[in-house]
Amino acid sequence: MKGFRHRHARSRVTSDRPAGTLALILAGGLGTRIRAILGDLPKTMAPVAGRPFLEHLFAQLRGAGFGEVVLLTGHRSQKLERHFGEGRSVGLRIHYSRESAPRGTAGAVRLAAGRFHAERYLVLNGDSFLGVSLKQVLQHHLRDLSRRPTPATIVATRVDDAGRYGRVEVGESGDVLRFLEKDREQRSGLINAGIYVLERALVESIPRGRQASLEVDVFPRLAGKGLRGMIVEAPFIDIGVPEDYRSVAEAPWPFVERAS
Repeated sequence: MKGFRHRHARSRVTSDRPAGTLALILAGGLGTRIRAILGDLPKTMAPVAGRPFLEHLFAQLRGAGFGEVVLLTGHRSQKLERHFGEGRSVGLRIHYSRESAPRGTAGAVRLAAGRFHAERYLVLNGDSFLGVSLKQVLQHHLRDLSRRPTPATIVATRVDDAGRYGRVEVGESGDVLRFLEKDREQRSGLINAGIYVLERALVESIPRGRQASLEVDVFPRLAGKGLRGMIVEAPFIDIGVPEDYRSVAEAPWPFVERAS
């Protein structure tokens, strides 16, 4: 697998990358909160509606015209690589960027960008799903970018209990104004939905080889300074905690794969 990864490390943009964008999926989380349910199975491979959860994200990417994806792995990476291989069974070319030690979400993206070159990166959390057209997300970002410098766009969605995630405030102009910490107040609000479009210049500003978080170290310092938010009203699925995972594990998958 190391040789396979090296051959593609500085590949040029292809037709498999819409608008010069490479898709990355954060798949290196420890999954400690649902380990009692999954055992040694990586969280991103948790069975949901009869398939590993990652396969639903793969279908979403295919529907948006992506033909390749990079999995950002760490904990239990071998299980993912053995199961999905180069991606033939799921209709994508799959590459891997494996961490030797935990680097956080920002560190993982920075590591992958050093191995796989693109103009920008569409980043998905590997343990959540929002029923949105990823093609429309990318188009939204590019429209904003054509009007003014924009380092990144994050997708926000409204949930009934925003306090458990932490809230995000998006102004009428589409600027992200601030992020609010998690709290115990159970009320609806906008949250970070775990879908981002990051320009390469922003990714390259993340220090190499250090642990850093997009959600804690990168996005908050950009609030009010060009970070854009796309508000999407759509069903949101998060399998990171046992009660949420159990609620969707055996339920029919509510989304249909189609070109968007």
